[in-house]
Amino acid sequence: MRSLLPPAILAGPAVSACSVHAGPAAPAAPAVLGHVHGLEQDPADGTVYVATHSGVLSVGAEGARRVGTGKQDIMGFTLAGPGSFYGSGHPGPNEPGPPQLGLIRSDDAVRKWQPLSLQGAADLHALSVSGQVVHGWDSVSGALLRSEDGGITWTSGAVADIADLDIDRAITTASW
Repeated sequence: MRSLLPPAILAGPAVSACSVHAGPAAPAAPAVLGHVHGLEQDPADGTVYVATHSGVLSVGAEGARRVGTGKQDIMGFTLAGPGSFYGSGHPGPNEPGPPQLGLIRSDDAVRKWQPLSLQGAADLHALSVSGQVVHGWDSVSGALLRSEDGGITWTSGAVADIADLDIDRAITTASW
């Protein structure tokens, strides 16, 4: 089966992990990608977006390019729908704002981000969305959070160490 992702993307996350290993050195990822936190492909046009420590890049056959002007450290990143994304993390160097971005959203293919909730209180390192139901793991409190109104209000759930999050659409209506 042929992958839709360019080879640079396929190599990027494997060599950008947050852990140290004692094995042989992995081949270096293209310098422009840096440390990768998330990958999403926009169904609106097929563009692949890469969330990094210094903003979001789009990647295609011609290489990677920065999208928008923000240089936020996007720790959590997920597709909300065509052209729409949720994110979280930290402001970039010399960018204003609290140290935790809370939940942010872009409805213009990550050119601009709008704050939604939890600014200064949460850093959602893992995000998953199904319709209006958003789940996030907050690295500040260690709690799994759930919003049923698109990320405006939240209910706190279990406290756990979570590296990734993918919520099954069939259970999003189950009681929390």
